[in-house]
Amino acid sequence: LSLSLSLSLSLSLSLSLSTRWALTEHERLRLRCLTEPVLFVAFGLDVGDAYQILRQCDLPKSRVAAALSEGALDPKGFWRVDKDKDPELRHTVLTLVAFHDLEQKIEAAGGDQDKGMAAFLSQNQGEGWMLPETLRLADYDLGHDDRAREHQPVASRLGPRFYDWQLVQTPEEREQETHLHARNLLGAVGYGELLAQRIVADASDENDFVPLVAGLAAHLHDRYQHRLLGEPGIAALIADLCAWKGRLRKSWRKLLTTLTAAGHLDDSRRDRVLDRLRKRQLITARQQERLTTSGPILQEGSADLLAAEPKHRLRLRSQRDPRKLFDD
Repeated sequence: LSLSLSLSLSLSLSLSLSTRWALTEHERLRLRCLTEPVLFVAFGLDVGDAYQILRQCDLPKSRVAAALSEGALDPKGFWRVDKDKDPELRHTVLTLVAFHDLEQKIEAAGGDQDKGMAAFLSQNQGEGWMLPETLRLADYDLGHDDRAREHQPVASRLGPRFYDWQLVQTPEEREQETHLHARNLLGAVGYGELLAQRIVADASDENDFVPLVAGLAAHLHDRYQHRLLGEPGIAALIADLCAWKGRLRKSWRKLLTTLTAAGHLDDSRRDRVLDRLRKRQLITARQQERLTTSGPILQEGSADLLAAEPKHRLRLRSQRDPRKLFDD
């Protein structure tokens, strides 16, 4: 479960920030240390719990073998991770340092965990928590030798965050590569579900039908996204938006009507969507059968929002208020 949540969070961050893919040791370690404190909080754990889980991870590497032979170490403990590295370079220790930063952000937000996590993930011009240039372990009640009381270099010893060829990529190339990696890791269906989450997250109001439909339209008009999703991914994307807890859950029939009128939902694709909606228990088998044979009733003007390319959307909105199309 933790691996799944961590992967989903990392991919979601990458898609939202259009960041470069983490290929170097430096950037991979940074993202792991950034996501794991968020997972600790998501499971209701605090820094004290994290210290208990990651206990003995800050031993100097010169003392690890002796402590193990003396029976002072849990043979299944996390101290085994990066035990051959200096403590300030270990994944476990840096996770605790990142957790301290997250706790400070939550405290500064008056105890609001969501706001604290948002600040933690959006600092440094939106790139989130960074590996420290230097680190004194004693400041975090870590370390067991004289080195712990002195600042030790960290980031510079882990090499560059990105390779040179990554730095010369255009934002468009970088974004396409990020989406391609996400699709390859999650598969078409999982990728469609991830895009549905991003559409909702990008909307200013997740209960407002119009921006969610507009976000969906942008993906359906994007040829590159269309190729990545394929028919299974598109069905998953549409079905997940239909099943969202906000207003779309109450207006899924109108969403299907809009997509059908705009030419985005033929019989085959509609059947895929309905099948996923039934599996999500949004509709019954009887409703699915009735909708499969008759299809949604098209309403005049329901295709206006999706009929044009996204670049024309603002002009269409100025000509006609699309919210009137979706009133219950």
